[in-house]
Amino acid sequence: MRGRYVGVRLPGPSRTLSLCEVQVFVRTSTPAVDTTCADHTSITTSTDMNSNKATPPFVKTELAQKESINDVAAPKSSIQKEPPHRTGINLARKKTAYQTSTAWGRPASYAVDGNIDSASGHQSCTDTNVGVADPSWWVDLRLLYRIDRVVIFPRRDACCWERINPFNIHIGLYSQISMNHKCGGDHRIDVNQSSITVSCRGMWGRYVGVRLPGPSRTLSLCEVQVFDILFGSIASSCNVISCMISQNQGECC
Repeated sequence: MRGRYVGVRLPGPSRTLSLCEVQVFVRTSTPAVDTTCADHTSITTSTDMNSNKATPPFVKTELAQKESINDVAAPKSSIQKEPPHRTGINLARKKTAYQTSTAWGRPASYAVDGNIDSASGHQSCTDTNVGVADPSWWVDLRLLYRIDRVVIFPRRDACCWERINPFNIHIGLYSQISMNHKCGGDHRIDVNQSSITVSCRGMWGRYVGVRLPGPSRTLSLCEVQVFDILFGSIASSCNVISCMISQNQGECC
């Protein structure tokens, strides 16, 4: 639970309250929750991986397993926000990854194994089938994070470095990544770049994906790194569900 005030109350008449000490502890290892929004512990989606479809999000709290989306908004607070700061933890590393197809025995997991080697022959890069429409790769972070930036290390063999251009990054609540909001528009990487860092300015997401829009595309990724933003004290009265779905960062944050 999240709050500014912690109290002890004896319900009912004819009571006498005596306390010798009250201690309150904060859990510091819960980066998956936006501390500037609603009073909740985690947000998940219900996903059928066989059909690759996701249902709308629900909120888990310590008081109930599910709450109505309309009940998520937190009361207004007068606490001042502390500035956000970037973390140096790669959230994607060793997480479960997927891609729309697999070619040459190069699975989606190669892009989250921590190896940034850009030569596909070294078993460090993914590959989808050649010349398909809208090939995609995505990683399940398992919890909800506020994404600061995504770093992509593409394949850099002489034959294939340009295949990734242009590409889109999708971030959101759904495992079908085309349903999620795009981080920016079409991105391109130059032949002289070994990697590209794309700023996503605090977009909400459990799934982070890379998608090549258009027909006859082939997707190969050597590493994808995802970094989040941590915030200070609780400050906002925004509706966290609305914030995630609309990605209206100006309103929520």
